[in-house]
Amino acid sequence: MKASNSSLYSLLLLLSVSSFKLIFSATVFCPEIEQQSLVSFRQSLQDPNNLLSSWNGTLNCCNWKGVICDNSTGHVHELHLQNTRGIYQGLKGKINSSLLNLKHLRHLDLSRNTFSGETIPSFIGSLTNLEYLNLSGSGFRGKIPPTIGDLSNLHTLDLERGLEADSLEWLTGLSRLEYLNMDFVNLSAAYNWAHVITSLPSLVELHFQSCSLEYTAPLDYANSTTLKHLGIADYNFRYKSSISIPRWIFQLNNLLYLDLKDWFYLCKDLEFLDLCSNLLSGTISNSVANLTSLNTLYATSNHLSGKIPKEIANLCQMQWLGLGYNFFQGEISDTFGNMSACFLESLQRLRLQNNALSGHLPNQFGDFKSLRYLNLGVNSLSGAIPISLGKLSSLEQLWLHANRFTGTLPESFGLLSSLQLLFMKDNMLEGVVTEAHFANLTKLDNFFASGNHLTLNIPAWFETQKNIWDLDLSNTGISGSIPSWIWNVRILTLSHNHLSGKISYLQGPKNQYIYLDSNQFSGSLPRVADTSLDASSFTGNNLCGSPLEINCPGDGDDPRRHKDKDNEDEGENESKIEWFYVLLSLGYAVGFSVVCTTLVLKKSWREGYFRLLDSVWDEFYVYVCIRWTRLTKASETSSQ
Repeated sequence: MKASNSSLYSLLLLLSVSSFKLIFSATVFCPEIEQQSLVSFRQSLQDPNNLLSSWNGTLNCCNWKGVICDNSTGHVHELHLQNTRGIYQGLKGKINSSLLNLKHLRHLDLSRNTFSGETIPSFIGSLTNLEYLNLSGSGFRGKIPPTIGDLSNLHTLDLERGLEADSLEWLTGLSRLEYLNMDFVNLSAAYNWAHVITSLPSLVELHFQSCSLEYTAPLDYANSTTLKHLGIADYNFRYKSSISIPRWIFQLNNLLYLDLKDWFYLCKDLEFLDLCSNLLSGTISNSVANLTSLNTLYATSNHLSGKIPKEIANLCQMQWLGLGYNFFQGEISDTFGNMSACFLESLQRLRLQNNALSGHLPNQFGDFKSLRYLNLGVNSLSGAIPISLGKLSSLEQLWLHANRFTGTLPESFGLLSSLQLLFMKDNMLEGVVTEAHFANLTKLDNFFASGNHLTLNIPAWFETQKNIWDLDLSNTGISGSIPSWIWNVRILTLSHNHLSGKISYLQGPKNQYIYLDSNQFSGSLPRVADTSLDASSFTGNNLCGSPLEINCPGDGDDPRRHKDKDNEDEGENESKIEWFYVLLSLGYAVGFSVVCTTLVLKKSWREGYFRLLDSVWDEFYVYVCIRWTRLTKASETSSQ
């Protein structure tokens, strides 16, 4: 019995000792010297909002607010003392050198405090274990102490706002630095900044916004292979002379983000600027007025927003202006209501489609002297179409579709003798369209007027047109019978109207597309060999016969429903590989390489090539719009 009690007492004693050791080991105490150093640090500060109220010298400093200790040794590793209560609500006073006793400190954040007028103490460079240092927006003034360059373990350095530096050579000692923010630091005297930042082996992200940088420092080659984020925008650029973009920026092969902001606006000799399809966001600055030599600006297919600055309509050399497929908004007259005479004289192409522009189209749009292409489609423009547009004698393409234009179609359109394409579908136009609207449009080959409330018959004028190949008068309320000459149009869309009578002729050009659905035609369809005609093109009428599945009275089996086996067999034997095509491919490859080399070496050819691509894109865009319209109509018809 005694032996049993003795064993029980021993077990209880062992459990008590183990529990005491476990509790003791779970509580980590910071070393006394580090705790006293933090007390001294606090005593040199003013803390009007009691941010450091938990810093009681009699308690374990590892439990103080903003202090993080090592879990095993208790050494202070991190001080998170940033101000989160708003401006002028943070710590004030001086930084005490007692911080030097924190030999294991890795993280120091004093950002957004109010050390007004104080300089950064030079002894901070002795905290050699620091990996993170953030003094941004804390009111420090004066020069950055070069001793910060002794912090060789630093990977994050944030010194934003209020400071200055005559040189950045001290940065070369920060071989592990990955993030550097010196926004709003005066670096006007640091002429070697480009050499320094491109030599930092680990730098990934750099912020040098509004640093009064000097861009004359020569640097032909960038050593940096790690830099991915570069922001060197400078609002002081506008006070400097014309500059060029340093070539070393384009040697940063891993760059993912580049912020130059107003830099472009200082390039007074810049003539050609293509920013298409880059996911750019933000607004266009009024400083675009500085680009006095610019003749081509392409910024289509981005995320640009806000108002288009009116200064852009005063650039005398501008010929091609493309701002389509963005999020620009505001009254169109705010930008283009008071255009300069030289802008009106020089501009040849204006693309503003697919934005959110609103308001009435200014009468001044009729004063362009050389305008050949005008695309205002898919906006929120309203009001009447200005009669003055009839004065655009050089205009070849006019896109006004998907807006809110009202009123009648101006008869002055009949004066547009160079017009090849007129795209005005999906507006709220009304009134009667007469021969006068088409009096001199001898070059017109694409006409789209569907989705309006116009009253018109098929103009006899179209009979004299030899070039027109796409005619869309769907949903325009036209009535009567179809004249025989209209079958010469390759793509003919007359859907959703009040046309009537019999269709006695369908044999037009090869691969013709005809859409006559939802009218009042009757009788049997004529027999044709062209298999491109689809049944959906004739539904919604009182028609019968192929390609419809409705047989006319007395019709038997329609031989056109059977496949032409002879044609299939002939098609199977057409493809053969011949040496002629092999040699042709080799010749093409050699010729292509010669052309590419020439484009790289000859600037004038290169600019001409890009303009050619833009013209090809316009043609492709027209084709896609046409095909999309056809597919949409076919889909709507089949769903009915």
